[in-house]
Amino acid sequence: MVEVGQQPNTGFIGPSKRRSGQRRVADRARLTHLYQCWFSEDEVVRLRVSSAMKRVTIAHPDWIVLNNSMQVLHEWSLDDPALAEWLTPHLERLTNERRTSVARRAGKLLAKSKRT
Repeated sequence: MVEVGQQPNTGFIGPSKRRSGQRRVADRARLTHLYQCWFSEDEVVRLRVSSAMKRVTIAHPDWIVLNNSMQVLHEWSLDDPALAEWLTPHLERLTNERRTSVARRAGKLLAKSKRT
């Protein structure tokens, strides 16, 4: 967990390239650390984490990043009706995702959203 005022270490995108030209995540364990920084009390840290996750998702559309992003956005949407309204159609779309773990997670989060 990152404390208030502490900077998250987000340097986990490696310099190696795939054939497609996309960067790959060099150390997936660091992705878990980055995800945990989302729960910091410091707004600046959360903003930087959000930006870093967006860059990782664009550079490497990995199912782990997508699953974690859906989970965090869902948790935030419980207290933010506007975010919940925005998130619902995206989760509905992701229930048809070819990656079954992504589709299942989206379905579970939609079901939780409807219960609350």
